[in-house]
Amino acid sequence: MHKPLIEYSDAELRLGIRQSSEHVIYYYNDLVAELDRRTLRRQGTIGIWTAIVSAAVATIAVAIAALSLAIR
Repeated sequence: MHKPLIEYSDAELRLGIRQSSEHVIYYYNDLVAELDRRTLRRQGTIGIWTAIVSAAVATIAVAIAALSLAIR
């Protein structure tokens, strides 16, 4: 790797990491920390989508309530 990191594509960076980490040893705590990081990221994504869906349902409920009051 002979150029600045910002000039590499994602694929080139992944390849460089893969090639340089062939002899890296991961310990139990490292593996648990990585699993925790992935879980938190997944939960964050699910939380965002849950909030979006909840806001949409609430908006629809308010619209239905407003229409039912307007019809009376």
